[in-house]
Amino acid sequence: MTSFVNHLRNAHLHSNHHEASVQPSTSTASNEVTQLDTANQTEFHQVEEEDNPSPPSKRLRTDSGLISVASIEPSIEQPQQCHQIVSRIARQIQSQGKKKSKGYRHTDDVLEMYAMISFIIGGRKHYEILYENFKPAFPSPSSLHKRLDKYYTVLQEGQRNLEQLKTHLLVNNLPLVVSIAEDATSVVGKREYSKLLNAIVGCSLPLQANGLPDCKMSEAKNASQINTIFKKFKLATSIMVIMTQPLAPKATPVRICSFGTDNRFTSDDVKNRLKTNRAELKTIGIQVLTFSADGDSREMKVMRNPFS
Repeated sequence: MTSFVNHLRNAHLHSNHHEASVQPSTSTASNEVTQLDTANQTEFHQVEEEDNPSPPSKRLRTDSGLISVASIEPSIEQPQQCHQIVSRIARQIQSQGKKKSKGYRHTDDVLEMYAMISFIIGGRKHYEILYENFKPAFPSPSSLHKRLDKYYTVLQEGQRNLEQLKTHLLVNNLPLVVSIAEDATSVVGKREYSKLLNAIVGCSLPLQANGLPDCKMSEAKNASQINTIFKKFKLATSIMVIMTQPLAPKATPVRICSFGTDNRFTSDDVKNRLKTNRAELKTIGIQVLTFSADGDSREMKVMRNPFS
């Protein structure tokens, strides 16, 4: 009897040991089934998404499947100023009512400034399109020209606008340190009389020892003088523009000089012009830190051999 009980006990222990030894394989099989079920669910959700795609503005179908446009498109937040401009345009159009175009009165200073900036940055053609679509809101191109003249400083060729540069720096709390840059831009040459300057503009005047032209040589004193100017001086094919960049973040550059040229000048002219501008800026308390230009060999030579 005792031996029979011991036999049953040993059989029971052997059975428990066998179940414990096969338990890990059962757990592994269960995990595999769970993973397979999860994969099936994922595949099912993907099929549902493909059967019910999002609007075209949100999802994009490619060879590799559906891609969320939000993942490749940067988020764009419209600034509050944009809504203010649109609101002002709407109010301005509403205020004009049933007036005729000749009776429009544009009194919104913000819209006037917006119109001038659009004209300066986008050009005349861009502003003409804007004006044709929003006539009650914006002044005509000819009227805008008259308003822009208030901010235009009349300078003869070769003259420098140094005092306005200093005023710009002081008013905007900018350091009295600038970088000078110059570049010649090709233009369609045309010689004509300027009523504002009482001179013939569009000529390539000879350069002086300071690297700048003598504006007095283009003064139109009488008909005989005008005839002499046309015969003596060549047509300018480029405009040399000299800019100063204040050394501060987001500071706007200021033009200090421009003149017509036939692009026949030497590196000595560039050096003398820079030396003159640097000396005269120093007299009004402005320091020139650097000089820059494009790849013109005459200007590159000056940058390679800085003067002291």
